[in-house]
Amino acid sequence: MKNYPKMKIFYDSKCPLCSREMNFLKKRDLHNSLQLVDIHAPSTNFSTIGKDKAQLMAKIHANIEGRGLVSGVEVFREAYSRVGLGWIMWISKFPIFKQIFNLSYKVFAKYRVKIGSIIGSCPNDSCNIKID
Repeated sequence: MKNYPKMKIFYDSKCPLCSREMNFLKKRDLHNSLQLVDIHAPSTNFSTIGKDKAQLMAKIHANIEGRGLVSGVEVFREAYSRVGLGWIMWISKFPIFKQIFNLSYKVFAKYRVKIGSIIGSCPNDSCNIKID
């Protein structure tokens, strides 16, 4: 069994797609190396993260023990590797694909709530939250 350093993922729990993805990853976290941190929870201490809530809402971030803060596609690349699905993100390491993945994620992050409403992933009208 591989020994992974702890990884805290700071995610938007008000985004149904984001919550679904985090639940997907956590269920597969056999090494118990992923800690999910809801950025909307009152207990979230932004001063220890080094980013404010607006920055964390703009894109996903994670703090990897011994490595520091990473964001965007790198969070998914690392998390998927930990749950045995690194092959899914493998191609995103190559320069041209890295640019495509980064741009795609940037668009997704900005419009994730609208995307959730289009594909019907928004229980209790949760896709009506505002993301700046």
